[in-house]
Amino acid sequence: MANICFNRIVFFGEADQIARIKNDYENGSLYEGIYVEQDFSLIDYDDSLVIYCGTKWSPPLEWVEQISFLYNMTIYCEYEESGSDICGKFGYSNGNLEYELEMSYLEGKYNLMEWSEFIQSEVLYKIEDNEDVESFLEDFHFVSDEHREELITIFNEVNPRLI
Repeated sequence: MANICFNRIVFFGEADQIARIKNDYENGSLYEGIYVEQDFSLIDYDDSLVIYCGTKWSPPLEWVEQISFLYNMTIYCEYEESGSDICGKFGYSNGNLEYELEMSYLEGKYNLMEWSEFIQSEVLYKIEDNEDVESFLEDFHFVSDEHREELITIFNEVNPRLI
């Protein structure tokens, strides 16, 4: 069974481009050639479409490049896959790569989430995996000094038996 890479893909374009993407999504031709492990879901905004999907092992980099070229539009993708320890984002405009950023899963979540959300979804369960604050902090070597101090406080509050 493949690891699932969760993707948030945003399509930007003129009204006719957005309508074409939406039509091709609805008739199934949009995602031909992409290894989709989980169903697509689509959110329609006035000037963009957002598709959420799961792909096997990695983000759909080549597919986004191809769709961006074929539809002559800008597409951004954010992705995460904890089993492969990756998290990142990239963007194409008219088939040309605009940017690409990939980090470890945890560092990517730190950079893409609000701090309070990061604590709830990524930090609290890691406390149980570590016997002392030093080993706990090794997982978060990339955080700012301010957040490091806050992590120490959280660790000591959640695990008073380890102080």
